[in-house]
Formats: sequence, C-alpha cells, structure tokens
Amino acid sequence: MAFDLFSNDSALLSKKSYNKLKRKTEDFLITPIKVMSLLIAVSGLFAMMFEVRYFSQFSFEVYITRLLATLIAFAILVISNTPLAKKNPVVLVHILLVTIIVSSGYMIFLIPSTLVTNSQIVGLMIFTSALFLSWEVKNQIIVAIYYNLVFSFAIIVNDKSIYFLPNMYESVVFVLFLSILSVIGSAVNFRLRLQAAKNAIQVIASERRFRSIFNNSAEGIFQSTLEGKFIIANPSMAKILGYSDPSELLEVNISTEIFKSPEEREKLINLIMKKGSVEDYQITLKKKNGEDIIVKLNDRIFYAEEDQSGYLEGSIRDITQQVITEEKKKVAEKELREEKKRADMLADEAMQLSLAKSQFLAFLGHEIRTPINGIIGYLSLIESDYYDNQDELKQFIGNAKNSAESLLELLNSILDLTKIESGRMELYEVDFHLDDIIDQAISINLGKIREKGLYVSKEIDSKIPHTLKGDATRIKQIFVNLINNAIKFTEKGKIEIYSRLENISDNSILIMSSIRDTGIGIPEEKLDALFKPFSQLDASTSSKYGGTGLGLMICKEFVTMMGGKIGVDSRVNMGSTFHFTIKLEPQKTEAVVYGAPSFEDQFDLNNYETEVSSPYDDNLKEKRNNYKILIAEDNVVNQKVVLRMLTELGFDVEAVCNGKDAVEKIKNNNFNAVLMDVQMPEMDGFAATKMIRNLEDSRK
Repeated sequence: MAFDLFSNDSALLSKKSYNKLKRKTEDFLITPIKVMSLLIAVSGLFAMMFEVRYFSQFSFEVYITRLLATLIAFAILVISNTPLAKKNPVVLVHILLVTIIVSSGYMIFLIPSTLVTNSQIVGLMIFTSALFLSWEVKNQIIVAIYYNLVFSFAIIVNDKSIYFLPNMYESVVFVLFLSILSVIGSAVNFRLRLQAAKNAIQVIASERRFRSIFNNSAEGIFQSTLEGKFIIANPSMAKILGYSDPSELLEVNISTEIFKSPEEREKLINLIMKKGSVEDYQITLKKKNGEDIIVKLNDRIFYAEEDQSGYLEGSIRDITQQVITEEKKKVAEKELREEKKRADMLADEAMQLSLAKSQFLAFLGHEIRTPINGIIGYLSLIESDYYDNQDELKQFIGNAKNSAESLLELLNSILDLTKIESGRMELYEVDFHLDDIIDQAISINLGKIREKGLYVSKEIDSKIPHTLKGDATRIKQIFVNLINNAIKFTEKGKIEIYSRLENISDNSILIMSSIRDTGIGIPEEKLDALFKPFSQLDASTSSKYGGTGLGLMICKEFVTMMGGKIGVDSRVNMGSTFHFTIKLEPQKTEAVVYGAPSFEDQFDLNNYETEVSSPYDDNLKEKRNNYKILIAEDNVVNQKVVLRMLTELGFDVEAVCNGKDAVEKIKNNNFNAVLMDVQMPEMDGFAATKMIRNLEDSRK
C-alpha cells in the first residue's frame, strides 16, 4: 500500500484520462506560482532591508543573494500572467523552489549561524507546497533531492565550526524528515486526486449510460403499484437488488423486502404525491441477502389513461461505493488538515525555541563577560598595587574568586545541558542519607540565606528509610537549584523543605519532596514554559535576579532520569511550591559512602559562627611532607596554581606537561597520588592512566 503511493499512478485511469487530468492539474499550478512568487519577492525585499543591516560583515554578499532571488521571483510572477506559464508551469515551480533553496543554502555557507532558521523556513515552505501543489510525486522527489543536496553542500564546504553550532544535527534531521514528509504528502495528495478523478469519471460514465433505458439497461429501471408490487423490472434492477432474474422481483413485497421498513416507503410515497417526483433521492435499501445498499432514486407518479390508477416508475443507481469513497476522502482530508496543523505547531515551537536560544545566547554573553571583567579588573588592581592594605587586598582576591566561581557555575550548567541533550548524562548510585543531602544543599546557600535574613525549615518523613541508594550528587544539585531559586525570588519570609514517603516496596521507594517559599510567585500563564530550556519569566527577571534559565530544565531532566516528575504550584505575591518525586533503592546496611554532618549540628542561622582548623596548620604540613604527588597538566597557569597550593599544604609535589612524561616519572619514582589532566599533547590522560595501571600490575 505504501509503495502504491509513489508508483503506478496512471494505472488508476486510462492513459487519455490520466494525461487530461495531468494537464488540468498543471493548470491549477498557476495560482500557487503567483502566490509563492509574490511571497518570495516580498520576503526578499524585507531580507535586503534587515539582513544586510544585521549581517553587516557580509552585507554585499547578502544583498546580492537576496536581490537575485527577489528578481527571479518577480520575473516568474510576471511570466505567470502570460500564456507561457500555461505551457511549462512545472518548470516555473522548480525554478522558484531552486531559487529560494540555493539562496538559503548560500546564506548558510556564508553565515553558518543561520543554518537553523534557513533550513527550517525553506523546509516548511517545501512541505507546505507539497500539500497544495497538485503535481506528480516525481517532481516533489526532485525538489527534495536538490533541497538536501544544496544544504548538504553548504554544510560540507563550510568551516568545521559549523558542526558545533547549537541544533546543527537536529537541523540536518529536520531537513531529512521534512523532505520525506513532503514527498509522502505530495504522493498522498496526488493519489487522492487521481482516485477522486477515477470515481468521478466512473460516476459520469454511469450517468451517461443510465440516460438511455435501451443502452444495456445499466440502471435499474422499474414500474410498481402504489401498494408495493413490481409491475416490470429490468435485469440491472434485479442485479442491483441481488436477484438473479427480474421475474423474482415480481413476487417481492417492496415495503417489507426492499425497503428497510414500511414507514420509509410510506414517507417516500407521501413526498412523491406532494411534489410529483423525486430526483437523485438517496436512500438505503435491502438486497435479497439482507445486505444494505445505498442507491440514488429517480421516481415519479403517473396515472394510467384507462382507469386513472396511480403507478410509480423510475430508476435506481447504486452509489454505495461512491459514498464509501467520499467518506474515505473526507477522512483523508481531515487527516491532512490535522497533519498540517501539527506541522504548523512544530514550526511555531521551532521558531519560539530559536528565539529563546537567541535571547539566551545574548544573555549568556553578558553573563560570561561580567565575571571575566571582574576577575581581570581585580587582578589588574592587585598587579598595579592599587590597594591600601592587606585587608583590601584580601577583599580584591575574594571578589575575583567569587567572580570565577560564578563563571564556573555558569559553565557547569551549560556542560550539564550539553550532556543531557547528547544523551551522555549518567547516574552514579551510592549509599547516602537524605537528611545529609538536604543539609548540604542548605549549607551551600547559607550565605544568601543569612544575607536576606530568611527562615529555613526542613521536615523529613520518619517513614523514609535512613539509608538510601541513588545518585546523591544529582539529588543534591536538584535541592541546591530549587533552594537557590526560592532564595532568589524571596525577599523576606521563609523557605520550607519537606520530604515524605509516597510508596515503598522491596526494591524501590518513591519519595516526594517540596520546597515552598513566600516570594513573588509566578503568573499562571508562565507555568507551562517554566521547565523548558532557556526559560525566564521575562527579560526583566534575568536582569534583576540573574540566572541562565537552565536550572529548572536541568532539574526536570535529573528527576526524569530518576523515574520521577517535577511540578510547581504558585500564586503571584503569595509564593511558590516546587515539588518533585524520585525513585530510589532502600538499603538495609548503615554503611554510608556519601554523607556529611547535619545542618542543625553545623549551623545556626541566627548566630552563625564556626571554627574551622586551617589547612595550613604546621602539624598537618609536617605530616603531609611524607606524601609525594605528581601533577600532569599542560596548562602552565593551572600547573603553577596547583603546584603552589599543594606545596603550601606541605606535600612533596612534582609536575609534568603531558602523559608521556608522567609515565616516565612513575617508572622511576614512587608517588602516592597522580593528578591527571585529560587532554594533553603527545599522550592524553586516559592513555597515560592505562599505562600506569599496567605498570602497577607488572610490579605486583
């Protein structure tokens, strides 16, 4: 069935009828050509005005590209109003589509960052044209081929950096998918038109035959009494009603054996008596075997001259298959409309996502530049000795460190998003205490909590097993992100953290946790977009409160990976409650790999004072002197920083610049630990680590 959509179209009709239909179909291309030409010409004019200004670096090339496309579109628009267009409308469509495809392909080659926009706009144009251009499917296949060839060539001959553009591979899949979908849509569209034409031709042929009662008696011709007995009936009448011979009909009671019920025949007779006749009256009758048959009835009443008795005469035409075909056609048209609606929705979503990403990239540039400027600024002040005393020097260093940590947090979020989108994010399960995880998440945000003077409380259901198994790091990150969000949007009041047991079995436990704040709340119309990537309530939100718009999306992905769901309830100016569920494993053992002192034991939010022993304590430094550490790092700055920090802590430290030198050092020395970078010249960290492991095995 699927293959029939793409082949043997002409088998549905005779060659003459097929060619006639093909010519009519090509005539119908003139109007779409005019519309498409006008749209492309107008869009080309807008492109020349705005793209030239936006891509000022390539303003001349962009202008020439869009100008040529616009001129060609105008030329085709002019030609479409001449007799020449009726001779070769298919050629004009191909020229028009090639023009927009080549111009968009050249824009991708020229400006790789326009890949997503150009591929999607052209792809949707081609798909839409497939639904409305009633031409042979081979033409749509040709369009799909040079559509894919042009965009493939634009990507292949481009700089390698294009492969690292956001959504580059999704765009390639999108192009292939729309190409296939456009071919299928064109095939279905043209096939349905052929099928409809075939049925129409059959009906017309039947109607012509039925006009003559002497031409093989194709219609069922009859005369009957008002009481319901056939007087005469032709062979076609008998055949239509499932009887082998017309003589059988003479013994039939029409009211009970032909009509579905006597009431239906009575209704028909009353209508005929009132109007004198009925034409193309659609009615369902019964065949001899009881099967329903839909017929069109032409019937009239006449009176015998001799006694003025009333009789009925007319003809019936079997339209059962036609009705079925029409129903199928309606279903197919409905499906096509729904498919177009889905395609439009996908296009809208793609445009919204593209806009969101553009806004995010603009915001990201600011978020990266701000901490970098802070780091460079403070280091410049320190380098130039522009500080009054050691306290101010420490303040400068601390501020630079905070800027670096802010930048690192941003980059970690982007890396997490990259791993999630590429499917490389994995869960690492360890034993842990949920109470400890929440305490650590609170302690990470403790400075901000104290700065705003917020009250934080937590409550954990006593039914939750003390020791659980799961990815403690990801769970902590979820709590950290949600608590940080609550702090960010809460100026005063409190934050409540609650975890309860939802369900438990021998090998799984479902836990629901919620973080409630008394902050600004979220408008109801914004809730649906909250967990989408690059989502911010509005531009003022990101500028006032900061954030990348990735935190909640990352939380959702982590929760989904753990078999749970995440949601939010919120009221403006009343606060928000973020809640999520995760599936974990209950552990009977009390051995905990991942844990920390409780939040209450470490911190008092109202009187926060801690005494922490210095890592530079002389006794500790003396003990550490017995430990040798090897650093393998090719970046000189990072190498010096780590070398100095470990030396100040008292360790005996040596450094090399690549994996090969690290292996040589290990061969001739005994080290207690090796800090290995991954990407290094000559030999990377993975290869070096493997060789070191082999050395250790050989020594054993």
